[in-house]
Amino acid sequence: LHTKETNLSDTIQNYVQANYSKDLYLEKIAEDMGLSAKYVSRIFKKTTGKNLTDYINDVRMAHVRQMLTKTDLSIKEISEAVGIFSRSTFIRLFKKSMNVTPSEYRNIFK
Repeated sequence: LHTKETNLSDTIQNYVQANYSKDLYLEKIAEDMGLSAKYVSRIFKKTTGKNLTDYINDVRMAHVRQMLTKTDLSIKEISEAVGIFSRSTFIRLFKKSMNVTPSEYRNIFK
């Protein structure tokens, strides 16, 4: 792989890790990096094999799983802490990721 592309991909991953709690989406990331959304999306997919939206959700869900088992924050507080402000979106994404609801996950692993 081209080093410039790998570096960009690493930069994007670091950006997501640092900003997962904010309203984060492809166009915003691309704009913050001064690049086109199409380019960012293509390079990220090419270098990681994942699309950027899925990566953002994976990072968020990793934090969610940790908060569900290590804190007593409410589902709403956890959802907002990872930048997802719609309860239905949060539950849908979590269920897609883990095959159980956030509450079920907490009960299983706490």
